[in-house]
Amino acid sequence: MKNKKGFRGVFTSDLLPKKMRQFENGIINLDIATGPGTHWVCYYNEPNNNFVECFDPFGDYVYKIPPNIKKYLQSSGKKEIGYNSSFLQHPASVKCGYFCMKYISERNKGKSVVDVLYSFTQEPSAYNEKNVLYK
Repeated sequence: MKNKKGFRGVFTSDLLPKKMRQFENGIINLDIATGPGTHWVCYYNEPNNNFVECFDPFGDYVYKIPPNIKKYLQSSGKKEIGYNSSFLQHPASVKCGYFCMKYISERNKGKSVVDVLYSFTQEPSAYNEKNVLYK
């Protein structure tokens, strides 16, 4: 991922950079650095959008984005944060990080948010779990 355009890094929710760059994307674990890790989400910020994208493979069904992550996303200077609501990852799956890598990779290829989201079935499935294997 470090060679992906705009990739800033992989962070825990309590060790985020101070300010987001104009073009930046990254992956965040919702847990703190001293924790065991809980769930991965990613973000994508590009100058042409008037919002920062926040992608969660569970959609908005399981986890809520913590306030400190929202604050970091808003450090881009954009008032809006776009969240997906599609529940793509199976609840028993541990591939959330792979879903995030796939999202960033596809967005960097120029695919729209909608095209990336609809490259998955819109509910957890074996297809989705297989589709995220990073190539």
